[in-house]
Amino acid sequence: MRRGIATPLFVVVASVLAGGWLLQEGVDRAENMYVRVRVLQEVVDRIESSFVEEVDENALYNAAIDGLIEDLHDPHSSFLPASDYEDLRIRTEGEYGGVGLEVVDRDGYVTVVTPIPGGPGIRVGIRAGDRFHRIDGIRADTMNTDQAVELLRGRPGTSVGVEMLRPGVDEPIPFTLEREVIQLRAVPFSAMLEDGVGYVP
Repeated sequence: MRRGIATPLFVVVASVLAGGWLLQEGVDRAENMYVRVRVLQEVVDRIESSFVEEVDENALYNAAIDGLIEDLHDPHSSFLPASDYEDLRIRTEGEYGGVGLEVVDRDGYVTVVTPIPGGPGIRVGIRAGDRFHRIDGIRADTMNTDQAVELLRGRPGTSVGVEMLRPGVDEPIPFTLEREVIQLRAVPFSAMLEDGVGYVP
């Protein structure tokens, strides 16, 4: 826990805005975009240096942006961090540069649940149930699923090295995967039942 001044946040912000150490004389804060940005930066700096608890700078900026969007009172407007935007783009466009492996966090390991048919992962022999030991030289037990996915995705044509742990195999198995455009299927499985009835889960 950080040692600091145990001051309520509203007092910290008030001192920032009223202390006179932000703005040069004669600058109209309401009309100057750069000064308004500087005000935000100074508020964040003061919170980081004086607030009693440890704070996440990115979380503070995201909260400020969320506040701006909420003040519009528009249900159709929202702010997406870069990682969330990339996920949205993949869902809407249906493709991305990757290695064709669906993964989850299982018992502390980033684990393959489904190799996408025809993808790079299944072609080199990675199986459902394989667990990541290293990705691009980094131990996978130090990362969560989102971090692992970020390392596995990339520009098509580039490569990433992985080491996999497999039940019944004593040593990690190395693989080199070449990223390619992965097409997401809107309907991953379908079947025909009796009497011409189709089944789509």
